[in-house]
Amino acid sequence: MDENILNPTPMNDPEEQAPETDEVVPEQAEQPAEPEIIDGEEAPADEAVEEAADAENADAEDASEPADEADSYEEEPVPEAVTEPVKKKKGKGAIAVLVILVALLVATSVFLVSTIVSKVSSSKIDFDEIAVTVGDVDVTVGEYMYWYAYVDAYYYNYYSYYYSQISEEQIKADTLNQITFTSSLYSEAVKAGYSLDEEEIAELDESMQSYEVAAEAASMEVDDYVAENFGKGYTAEMLRSYLEKQAVAYKYYEDAMDKIDEGFKGDGVAQKVEDAYAANKIKYDLSDVSYYYFDATDDESEKKANSLMTKISNDGMGFEDAVKAVTGDSDAVVSKLSGYDKETVSSKFSEEAAEWIFETDAEGKYVNGTGAVSKVESGGMLYVLHINEAPHRNESIPVTLDYIQVDVSTDDSMKSADELDVQSKSKANSILKEFEETDKTAEAFAHLVLDYAESDDALINADAYEDMVADGTHDEAVEKWAFEADRKVGDYALIKGDGCYFVVFYREKAENPVWYQSALTALIQAEKSTWETEILGEYESAVVSNDEMIDKAVSFIKANIQQGQ
Repeated sequence: MDENILNPTPMNDPEEQAPETDEVVPEQAEQPAEPEIIDGEEAPADEAVEEAADAENADAEDASEPADEADSYEEEPVPEAVTEPVKKKKGKGAIAVLVILVALLVATSVFLVSTIVSKVSSSKIDFDEIAVTVGDVDVTVGEYMYWYAYVDAYYYNYYSYYYSQISEEQIKADTLNQITFTSSLYSEAVKAGYSLDEEEIAELDESMQSYEVAAEAASMEVDDYVAENFGKGYTAEMLRSYLEKQAVAYKYYEDAMDKIDEGFKGDGVAQKVEDAYAANKIKYDLSDVSYYYFDATDDESEKKANSLMTKISNDGMGFEDAVKAVTGDSDAVVSKLSGYDKETVSSKFSEEAAEWIFETDAEGKYVNGTGAVSKVESGGMLYVLHINEAPHRNESIPVTLDYIQVDVSTDDSMKSADELDVQSKSKANSILKEFEETDKTAEAFAHLVLDYAESDDALINADAYEDMVADGTHDEAVEKWAFEADRKVGDYALIKGDGCYFVVFYREKAENPVWYQSALTALIQAEKSTWETEILGEYESAVVSNDEMIDKAVSFIKANIQQGQ
């Protein structure tokens, strides 16, 4: 697939585009004590338990990321074009994608109309002229402008900080790539006899109502509103025709993706996954390593590190006891690199450490197994590493918990810390009682989550831990409860956490362990990428651009819509 194909669906919420802050740094602080768990009444498992309503978890973290990380700022690079095609949305397929796309364009248009004095060009342009031809599919100037406006709006809305650095040539290149991909899908869809059914057409018409609402808000007729933002003569019906063409294209795409997904179900898949793991186990295996560091500029650091290694290797001392003996600090606490794959250890901690931890022999076996100890110097620190368990695949089976969290207030009122704790516990108990007055199903708890997620109470938040694993990235007491041996779907409880109380509901348990799902996902994505590459390969050589009309279209839209001015 072409590297510059731009995903026609928006990225995650712009707030999620913040620079990464998960670099691993030395951490030798004392760990908090395990919080007390308050037992809650549990509901029995029910085969008829309904799946809870969708809830996107902004706090959910990748299963391979450990908890013992400190934040450090990394400058976000200037964005490159997204390299994946549109992903299937939950709900109504291709039409759902269009609703998002229309919303983005409308939001941008509303912004422009309400805050910008548009500079309407006096020049004329024929929207029906052909700007690009992809095989047997013609793309008019009007449709080109639609895609150009979308790509421009995409960067403006989701990378506003870097918008001024996005060149016109990059937007034009991404627009052409998007047109190429969508047109190739559309051509294949037509050949296969695809079209929108009555329900899908009704959904498309409904999505177009977004423009009517925006136009009404601007006290304009919808065609005048569209023309105000795309140029005189541009109509809502033109936009609708482009959206319908796109909907047909992505209906075909989604069916193709579903067919690939179905191909990875049934007999023989497990063996394919095992083979994929065996061929590249370092991609999936995780570390379990303890470490302690010394200041490398200290003349005694080498001596201390060697002494620590000797006490472990020769004297048989445990790593933590050896650290306390060498440092003379009875409160010394070691840090860990647990749940990291090789790439993560290398990029976020130390390349030297990663090479040692994951070193393999000619047969692919790990050289440094459980109990091995070594030292590496990195970033002005001398680290002593101890392998608690040789790299291994993650056999944890993810679970999904819905939760309502009640924080203990930290205000400076006349109440004591104990009184504030009791106050929060009482509030959590009232929520639990509210749930117990329902039929105690996943759906009932999901309704509570939605209600409390919109609560005005700053001390309450509600969401879900999707695909949660016992990796230390969630509250310790919640993890302990979730992964107890007898835990089952439908269980619920009130749990005392660290500075808060949780009312939790055990909604779902995955079928496969983390390593299996990771390997399976990689296989599926590889096949999808191959399919995309083959489709594009058939059409990329058949792209003909009318550069004169493209330049006119870009000049026209820039004269009418000046982003950010």
